[in-house]
This record gives sequence, C-alpha cells and structure tokens, in this order.
Amino acid sequence: MIVAHDRFSAELERQMEDWPRRMRISSSYLHWIRGVYLITLIDPGEQGAFRDYGHDHIAAVNLTQLLEHAEHVERDITTTLAATVERQARWRVRSSLTEASHRVGVVHFVGGPCELGSIACCIVPGGSSGWTVLPSLSAAIELACVRSSSRDADYHGIFVGQTVRLTGLVQRKDLNRERGVVVSYNSSSGRWQVVLESGGGKALRAKNLEPLSAPATTTTTTANTATATSTSEASSNDPLVRVFAFWGCARWSRTQLLGECARGHWGICRASVADVVIDLQHPTSHRADLNDRVAYAPVSMMTEDFMRESERQMTSLEP
Repeated sequence: MIVAHDRFSAELERQMEDWPRRMRISSSYLHWIRGVYLITLIDPGEQGAFRDYGHDHIAAVNLTQLLEHAEHVERDITTTLAATVERQARWRVRSSLTEASHRVGVVHFVGGPCELGSIACCIVPGGSSGWTVLPSLSAAIELACVRSSSRDADYHGIFVGQTVRLTGLVQRKDLNRERGVVVSYNSSSGRWQVVLESGGGKALRAKNLEPLSAPATTTTTTANTATATSTSEASSNDPLVRVFAFWGCARWSRTQLLGECARGHWGICRASVADVVIDLQHPTSHRADLNDRVAYAPVSMMTEDFMRESERQMTSLEP
C-alpha cells in the first residue's frame, strides 16, 4: 500500500485554494490528496514495457475515489460510459454463469491519473490472499461468478468473495462484528474459511456469518440494471459479491517512488484484506486505521520544507 501523508495532502489543498474550478478539476492533485493506493503490479522492466514511466515501474490503484463522486475526471469517464463497458463485459461471460452473474455487483473507482479513459485492472475479493487482481472486467466478473456459484445445499446464502460480518460467536465474542472476506468452503466440515480485517483467518459455520451486500450511494450495477440506492440497509436485490473496477491507475518508477517517500510525501505498509473490505458509503473511512500500519520516512536532508515546518509546529504543541 502507498498512502499519502496528511501534511502532503494539506499542502496540495493549500496550493489549490485560489485556483478556478476548471484548473482544479484538470489538476492531478485531486488524485493524490489523501490517496490510498494498492500496488497491483511491480514490473522490473525486463520486457521493456511502459518505458514512458521508466525501465521499471510500479502500478497502483486508489481505493478511496468512487467514480460517481469524482468530478475531476468528467472529461475522461462518465457513469454512462462505465455502465456501457460493464454491459459489454457481462455479455462476454459464459452463458453457463448467467444465473450467478445476478449475484455480482460492479463498483467503479477512479484508480489514478494514468490511462484514465480505460479500466486499468479489477479486484475480486476472495481467493487465498483475500483478493485477486485481473486485467479485464469480463475476466473479473467471470471469476466472481465462478466463486459464487452455489454447488452445495449447505451454502445457506453465503458465497466465496462475499463480505461478511461475524456474529453469534460464544468462545470468541471479541470477534463478533468484525468483518472479513469469504475465501473458500470446506464441504466435509461444513465451514467457511474467512480472512478477517485483522489479518487472521477463521473457519466458521454459516450461522456465524452475516452477509454484507453492496450498500448505499454506490455506482453499483448488476446483470440487468445500473442503480444508485439511498438506503444503508441491504435488500434482497443487492448484489452479494463485489467486483471493483479501476479506471486509470498511478505509475512510478521504483527510484521515483523511493524519492517521493524520502521527501515525506508518501508512506508504505503491507496491504491486508481490511483494505478491500471497503465501506462504499465512506470509502475514505478506513484511512484512519492505516495510521498505525504506515511507515513514513524520518526527517532528513530530502524532507520537503513544508513537511519540516509542519513537524516543527506539531512538536511545539506537545506538552
């Protein structure tokens, strides 16, 4: 994960204060402010790909910017375009998975300033690591369909890739209400393997799992419709499994990213399943939880002056 420093974000906002709206929405700053980027590709450059970004490059997508709320990309992407691309992707899914596709909802994000007019990658919750990164939307929808296809009477409405909340645990009451992603099902034990926000894993029965459908105010489309809902409660029509589609991405060469981290702009931490269990009503809410995980460079000769001054002011306020 690559996380923008609060002071870096505040400085960008300060610089934009007097800018006219047209200049603001055309600036790349809005991609960086309070950005939380999940690294999706590290290319050493041996094949010579993406040489415009350096012989090696790191690609990442922003987990905090829902497409429908991002006015700064209105020239490149619209929700209508996103819905059209999604319908085309669904048509390419195998006909044998048509029924399962009704359980899959696609949520569109602005991934970053590079290649904004197309989908850079998709993330499908589930799998051994907690999520899978795929290059195309049709492949992502198909994988979500395969994972969510019910093949056993013991499924009880739980599907692989689904976000769930733990409930009714007696011996581990401390885990009740913790969220996680279902990654597999063991038919012999009748238990679901769930990767938790905390990073651990538990094998649980369906009665201890509360499905969390895609909630309100999201650009979420199912197999037949494109809707924006306004209630926080899940309904029977809500999609059960999410696919995250990222329009555009951010790219750095490794040297460039290390330099920006050394100047204090960005911090780095290991990603966990908590980062893809996204509250779609408040997509930036989990950013506060990253503070204890993110490592920022210490003040050095490379630290920007505004970062130094902010550090000095914070130090002066300490008792």
